[in-house]
Amino acid sequence: MYLVSFAPGRLPRPWIAVPDKLPKGCRSYAAWGTYVAMGRWEDVYGMPRRDRRLRGYRRIFAETARRIGALKKNYPASAGSFLYQPDPFVSPVPVHYMLETAEDGGVEELRDSMGLNDGDDVEPPLLEAFTGPGGAPGLRALRLTRYDDDEPSTTLEYVWYVADAGVAVDLWCNPAGRDEAMRMRPDIEELIAGLTVVPDK
Repeated sequence: MYLVSFAPGRLPRPWIAVPDKLPKGCRSYAAWGTYVAMGRWEDVYGMPRRDRRLRGYRRIFAETARRIGALKKNYPASAGSFLYQPDPFVSPVPVHYMLETAEDGGVEELRDSMGLNDGDDVEPPLLEAFTGPGGAPGLRALRLTRYDDDEPSTTLEYVWYVADAGVAVDLWCNPAGRDEAMRMRPDIEELIAGLTVVPDK
């Protein structure tokens, strides 16, 4: 079994790591989200915890973290998330990843990891070659997808092959439209450059 970690150590400022296991004292991911919101409000942005705006801020974080908790419940070993928040007054965008067994990192295998053949795209995706950490072969896609009866949503997605582990890492998010996706892209690629896949000891 393998885990994803950020090799340089401390994450760049826009990013918040979601723990694989809840810290002691947190009974749910929603509670963890509330705790993180308060600390980030004060420690990162220097704003007092008594500020009235913090109430809505805590709710946003708690709801976002609750949804992440549901993902972890369904995929406890192979999935994880980061939160992207470049500004204190915008809602955090969850960025998820999943590890899948892979054989060779060929284009068709990477396309399968992205689910490009599943018929969920409303229009042809913008698909490009992408170089993952350590020169790993990968793909980058900007997609407009619809799942079941949901409204179409923008998906920015990356997948790359990790030969030493025999896995493909599929990382994706759902920004609010293509403009936000393009703004997020440099920060996401900075994050990806520091990610490593390590054995779960």
